[in-house]
Amino acid sequence: MSEHHALPAAAACLEASAKYPALPAFTIPGQLEARAAWHRLPVETRDRIGTLAVDHAFAMFLTGDLLAPGEQVLAGDPQAQHEAGHRADETLEDLMALIEGALPELFGVQGQHPAWAISATAATTA
Repeated sequence: MSEHHALPAAAACLEASAKYPALPAFTIPGQLEARAAWHRLPVETRDRIGTLAVDHAFAMFLTGDLLAPGEQVLAGDPQAQHEAGHRADETLEDLMALIEGALPELFGVQGQHPAWAISATAATTA
């Protein structure tokens, strides 16, 4: 399998919260905040997110987009690759909708910015 799938720094990223210093009073939640929000979710929601994430990753694998031509499992079957791409698009849309709805502290609620962005915007415009 291609080395594209390896995430060598994934464990280190989970230990550090990403801070974006471009705006003085603006701190975007990082990995630590995302992890804490994740653990507050009901097990059923985490399972659904995990299932969609795996399904999306598998569909992307089937498209072959991230693989060298010799590593593509559906090479020579452009229709199957196209269908896998459609599946990847659909699962990503479903995944984003589920995550955004489940984690309003990170994403806000429909039509509103999250609280961290509202307080940051207020601080930078004051």
